[in-house]
Amino acid sequence: MALPISPQLPKGVQAKASGKSVVLDHKELIDRKEKSKRSRRPFERDWYLNVAYLNGEQFVEFSVTNQRLIQIAQPEGATRTIRNEMFKVARTERAKMLKVVPEAEALPRGVDQTDQMDARVANAYFKYLSDQWKFNRRLRTATYWAIATGNVMLKWFWDPNAAECAIAIIPPFDWFPDPYAHNMQDLEWGIHQQFMSVGRAKKLFKNVKGADLSMITKGDSDSVSPLEARLFVSMGDGVANLSGCIINEYWQPPIQGEDPDGAHIVFTEQGIIFREKFPYAHGRMPFTHIGHIERANSKWYSSVMDVIRPLQQELNRCEAQLIENRNMSQGKYFLPSGGELEVMPNAEPRQILVAKAGGNPQWSPTLISPNTIPEWVHGEGDRIASMMEDLAGQHEVSNAGVPGRVESAQAVQLLQETDDSVMKDTTESMNEAIADGFWMTMALWCQYGDEQKMVSMYDKQGLIEVMEMKRDRMKLEMRIQCKATTALPATTAGKWDRVLNLFQYKIIDGPTALNLIGLTPEEPDVDPTVVDRKKAYRENMIMKTAPQNPPRPNIADNHGAHREEHDKFRKTVEYAALVAQNPEIATIFDYHDYEHECWDVYNQHRQGNKQAIANQGAATVEPLMPPPIDPKTWAESIGMTPPPGAAPPAPGGPPPPGGPPSGPPGPPPSGPPPGPPGP
Repeated sequence: MALPISPQLPKGVQAKASGKSVVLDHKELIDRKEKSKRSRRPFERDWYLNVAYLNGEQFVEFSVTNQRLIQIAQPEGATRTIRNEMFKVARTERAKMLKVVPEAEALPRGVDQTDQMDARVANAYFKYLSDQWKFNRRLRTATYWAIATGNVMLKWFWDPNAAECAIAIIPPFDWFPDPYAHNMQDLEWGIHQQFMSVGRAKKLFKNVKGADLSMITKGDSDSVSPLEARLFVSMGDGVANLSGCIINEYWQPPIQGEDPDGAHIVFTEQGIIFREKFPYAHGRMPFTHIGHIERANSKWYSSVMDVIRPLQQELNRCEAQLIENRNMSQGKYFLPSGGELEVMPNAEPRQILVAKAGGNPQWSPTLISPNTIPEWVHGEGDRIASMMEDLAGQHEVSNAGVPGRVESAQAVQLLQETDDSVMKDTTESMNEAIADGFWMTMALWCQYGDEQKMVSMYDKQGLIEVMEMKRDRMKLEMRIQCKATTALPATTAGKWDRVLNLFQYKIIDGPTALNLIGLTPEEPDVDPTVVDRKKAYRENMIMKTAPQNPPRPNIADNHGAHREEHDKFRKTVEYAALVAQNPEIATIFDYHDYEHECWDVYNQHRQGNKQAIANQGAATVEPLMPPPIDPKTWAESIGMTPPPGAAPPAPGGPPPPGGPPSGPPGPPPSGPPPGPPGP
C-alpha cells in the first residue's frame, strides 16, 4: 500500500504560500500536537484497555503516570482465568455493522440525460476503486477500531506513484485533531502521525523539491513495551524492538478571510521537512470519521466495550473462584503430628492405608469434607455474560438463536431487525463517512486524474463493462450517498420467504426473484439463453463503441433472446445519450434488429417445411433467405440517416420502403437462393 502522504501539486510544482497565509513555525506545530494529545488523554485509558481485553490481555492496568499499559502481578497461589465474553460481543457487533456492506452511489445533479450518464460513470468509477482498494477488507479493519476504541479515521488522498486515489485506515492513536472543535466536521486542523523506517521516509521525500532530509533522523522506540507490541500494529512512538522516525502531517484547509491558502506541512521532532499550501482543490479536511456510540458535545465517540469491561473483570473473578473451589473439592486427608503412612491416599478404589511401624497405633488419617458451593453460584457466570450482551443490545437472535415458541422465519427476521436497531449511531456515522470520502475521491480525480480514463468493471453475470470518464464532464455538483440497508432479510429462510411473497403478489417478475434468492441466469436449467444474452451484450458494446464495423447475426443465434437484450439496451439512458451525440448509432442498432427479424422469419419457413415433409412428404413453402443488403442502402430506403463507411449493396436488393417486413417475405427469386450474410 502506498504511504498516505500528500502529493505535490500537479507536475511537481512546489506551491508557495501567499502573503495572506499564516506561516506556522516548528515550535507552534509541536505545541499544537501537544495540546491535542492532552485533550484526548481522558479517553486513551479506555482505548488501551479495550484493545488489550479484546486481544486476551485482561490482567493489565493503565498507568496514568507514563500513559502506558502495565501488567498486574499475580499473587502467589492465585487462580487466574479468562472467559473472553468481550471478544464474542465484539464479533457480533462487527457482524451487525457489516451485515449489509455499505456502497457509495452517485445521484445525478439534474434531470438531463447527460447528468444521468455522468452519475452512471461515477458509480462505475466507485466500483472500480472499491475493487482496487479491497474496500470490504479495509472496512473490516476500520470497524475493529471503531468497536474497540469507538473511533477510526478514513484518509482519502491522491497517490502520486500510482496516479490514483487511495485510502488509509487511521486508528485514533495516530490522529491529533483540533482540541477546540466539538465534532470532526468542524476541525480547523489535524495532525496525522506515522511511524516508519528512516530509509523509507527519506526515499519518500527524495524527489520533493525543497524537502529538508536532514530533519529525518532515527528515533528511540524503547518507550513501547513488549505487551503493547503484541496488542498494536502501530503505535505513536513506534514498535518495540524497532527504531525509526515519526512523520507528522499537519493539515489545515483554507479558512475564508483568515488563511485562504491553508497549509500542508510535514515535520518531525527535529524540524520541518517541507511545507506547501493546501494541495486539494475541494478544500476539505481529507479525513472522515466513523464512530461507534455518539457522545454528546464531543468529537470522540464512546464504545460499548467501555461499559462491559467492568463486567468482564467480574466474570473473570467468578470463573476463577469456581475453578479454585472445584480444585479444592478433591478429598483432603489430615495426618496428626508424628503420623506417617506407607502409601499416601489417592483416588484408587479399595485402597488400604497402613501406618509405618513405630507410630501411635491409636491415630488414623481424617478426611476433611470440602465445602459445597450453592447451586445458584454455578450459573453466576452465565448471568454476568447475559448482562454484558444485554448492555450491548445483543440477545438470542444476535447469536443465531431462536426464542421459545417462535417458529416463523418472518417473525425471527423481525426480531433480528429490532435487535439491530441499536446500531443506528454506528451505521449512520459509517454511511456519512463513506459518502463524504467518495465525494472527495471524485474531486481528487477531477484535479489530478487524466483527461479521460477507461474504467472496467464486472456486472452480476460476470460480463465486463467499460466506461469512459472525461474530466471536463464530471462535475462535483452531483450528490454522493451511501446505502447500507436492504429490504431483504439476511437469513436464507427469511430471504426466500420475502421474495416468494413479492413474486406471488406480482410485485417482482420471475428473473428478478431468481436473482434475489441467489439463482443467477448462469444456474443450470434456469435460463438456457444465457449464452445468446452474453453475445448480445458484447454486440451492444461493439455497436456503441465501433459503429463502423457492426456485428452481423447468423442462423444459429437465438434471435428472440438477442432482440430482447438489444431492446433492453435501447431503452437505457446511456443509449439515449449516445444517440444524442451520434444519431447514426440508432441506424446501426435498428438494422441489426432488422437482420435478426429476417433470420427469424427464415427459421420459421424452415420449421414449416420440416412439418410439411413429415406430414405430406414434400415441402410446401420454399424458405427465403434474408436480403443481404448493407445498412446504408436499407437506411436510405426508409428515409434514415445512413451510417458511415457502409459498403455497396449486395445482391438481393433492398427491402420494400416503409421499414422491415412484418410478415413472411414475398415469393423467392428464380434460381438458387443467395447465401447467408457474411460476418
